[in-house]
Amino acid sequence: MPGTMRKRGKDSWYLEVCIGSDFKGQPIRYSKTVHCKSKKVADKELAKFYTECASGTVSKPCTLTVEEMCKLYIEKMPDLSPETIAGYEVIMKNYIGPISKRKVSKLTTLQIQDWINWLHKEYPRKRSNKKGLSPKTVGNAYQFLAAAINMMNTWEIINTSVHEKVVLPEVEEREIAYLDEEEMIRFIKCLNRVPKEEYNYKVAVLWSLFASLRKGEIFGLDESGDIDYENGYVFIHRARYAKKGGGTYAKRVKSKKSNRKVAVPMKVIDETKRLITINKERKLLLGSKWRDSPALIKGTFGDPMYPNMLYVWLDRFLEENGFAHMGIHGLRHTHASMLLHLKTGLADISDQLGHSSKAVTERYLHNFKDPGRAIADSIATEFLDAK
Repeated sequence: MPGTMRKRGKDSWYLEVCIGSDFKGQPIRYSKTVHCKSKKVADKELAKFYTECASGTVSKPCTLTVEEMCKLYIEKMPDLSPETIAGYEVIMKNYIGPISKRKVSKLTTLQIQDWINWLHKEYPRKRSNKKGLSPKTVGNAYQFLAAAINMMNTWEIINTSVHEKVVLPEVEEREIAYLDEEEMIRFIKCLNRVPKEEYNYKVAVLWSLFASLRKGEIFGLDESGDIDYENGYVFIHRARYAKKGGGTYAKRVKSKKSNRKVAVPMKVIDETKRLITINKERKLLLGSKWRDSPALIKGTFGDPMYPNMLYVWLDRFLEENGFAHMGIHGLRHTHASMLLHLKTGLADISDQLGHSSKAVTERYLHNFKDPGRAIADSIATEFLDAK
């Protein structure tokens, strides 16, 4: 007789069968309790149970807790960046607590909703007397939980959709700061006064402002291979980010649309060439202390610049020159504003920024001979040459 059984009470029998093995080679066990008045009837129930398990009509109950599920998701998901893993670990450490020991298979929509409401209204904040997290932070915690549950469904560990019906707190849209036309011209004049020692920062800002590169894309540029210095183009396919514990790491850009070719004003190319010369001079000065990274934007000793250093520098630059606070992302918003000012079509703006666009916009992407080159030349004339 396949499987085993043992009597548990007067008319109760515990049945157990093993069907196949998991990826570690451990047998997959199925169990069930039945009520039978005799061993002969229990034997028939065991045979029937074995047949059901072997045919796949019986699902293996999931015993994972929420905490175990989240750890499994982080461990098994391919291509998670160190930055993403670090963010997930913060969520697990700080926010999952109230539901961490619950069995995933028994988790209900109401329990998840109560957890969401607790995070938003009652979560104790360590450095403040206030309670509750921002809607964005709550949303990030929920997205991690939802991603883990969805992947467990994909891996056929569980079959549940209880997380899909919860209501998240509404995120308030914050207006991103950017430079208007007059501020833009003054900003460039101030940028042109940046000393030689700070040229890595200056060129990093120029690449965001006039080529619409994201922060990671700026630091992902290498001196050779990524830039067409003769014709004024950049090929964006890599990004660099800060690594937990220090240093940086490189990875492919996040989407197919982000992998793009962008035309750049030749004056930005000229400034980039000057930066390379300055870094070569610094290499000669530092000798063996120079690390000679291929990255275009370098730190003090030639390694890739730590991304947060640009934030610090830009904050100081804006304050010293009388500008309102603006993050790196505000430079991309400024670039988009410049394109609108130059009456650039929506499709070309989307292409330039590397955004995904609606199907109706995609139809206009090839209507112009070389819109990227025209955009770059117009920007140079309108803003870089302004007196």
